[in-house]
Amino acid sequence: MSPTSTDQITLTGSQRRELTRLTRAARTEQRLVMRAAIVLAAAAGQANTQIARRLQISEDTVRKWRYVPGKRAGVPEAMWFNVPIHFVLE
Repeated sequence: MSPTSTDQITLTGSQRRELTRLTRAARTEQRLVMRAAIVLAAAAGQANTQIARRLQISEDTVRKWRYVPGKRAGVPEAMWFNVPIHFVLE
């Protein structure tokens, strides 16, 4: 994904509320807070470089959590698939 990624993350109202709650809760694990902040910023349309600079993290971290799965007919595709392999030993 490029620093100015055009991949848009779309959140429902309940998802946005839950992520916002996680970023503000005092007892939330810090890596979860960071993930929630990245997803909220990406959903707001910010570029990877902007998110990384604002949160003072690497762009690789932003790319990891901004990942948008491939979709077919609006449904995310599985991350793996079976490929039959046939071979003959001689």
